[in-house]
Amino acid sequence: MDLKVHTGDTPAVSIHRHAHKQTLKRIKSEVILGSPGMDCQGVGVCRVMAYGEPFDGKCPVITAWMSVTAERKLRFSFWKSTIERRTMKRHFGWLLFQVYELYELPVELTRPLTKEPVKVYPGIYPVWETSRFLIVDF
Repeated sequence: MDLKVHTGDTPAVSIHRHAHKQTLKRIKSEVILGSPGMDCQGVGVCRVMAYGEPFDGKCPVITAWMSVTAERKLRFSFWKSTIERRTMKRHFGWLLFQVYELYELPVELTRPLTKEPVKVYPGIYPVWETSRFLIVDF
């Protein structure tokens, strides 16, 4: 069962109940790829916004579900249908996702997932591919 909630300026939140009674909260978001210190050029996570928030930049914007894993890692499930071929090759090539710069997500966006600050740290992260998603745990 999926329940989607969208109220005012809060992000769309999905509460998914699995068959084995585990509940997973997810937030639908827009992820701008690039490095924050390079005006979103390069690779990594430059900015994360609520789904549908306007953005007029030239950097790639990808729709993703955000969640927190049982190991307390931030998970982005990037919708493959929102990724252009060139962006896919540059940012997800070799099924690796590289981050050069630390990025702290806005607390008002992540509050439905956790009360703790959520950060994406520099590093190289494996990408898990499914039929609909590219999944990265940070």
